[in-house]
Amino acid sequence: MNNLDIVILGSPGERREELTNTIKAIGHTPVPTDSEFAGTGDAILVDLDTALTESELQNAELDARPMLVVAGAVSPALRRLMARSADTLLVTDPSEGGLRTALATASGLA
Repeated sequence: MNNLDIVILGSPGERREELTNTIKAIGHTPVPTDSEFAGTGDAILVDLDTALTESELQNAELDARPMLVVAGAVSPALRRLMARSADTLLVTDPSEGGLRTALATASGLA
C-alpha cells in the first residue's frame, strides 16, 4: 500500500492527536488543515465524533477526494457526507486496525 497524505478534519484536541498518531503509526502522513498542502492531500478523514463547523462540513461535501468518515452514531452530518458523489468510507472503529483497513481501501480509490 502506498503512503497517503491524509487531511484530518475535526476539532483540535486529544482525539485529533490520537488520529494523527494512528495515521503516522500505520505509515501515512497526516496533513494539518491549516497547511498549504491541505488541498493536495490524497484523502480526507472527517471525525464526526468531534464538532465540525458548517463551513468545514460544506467543504467536505464538495471535495472530490476519497473520504474516510469516523462516526460512532448516525447523524445528519453523516447522512450528508455519505450522500456525496465521491468515494466515501464509513469508519466505526478508528483504532489502528480499523484505520489500516479503511486506508488500504482508500489507497485503491486515491
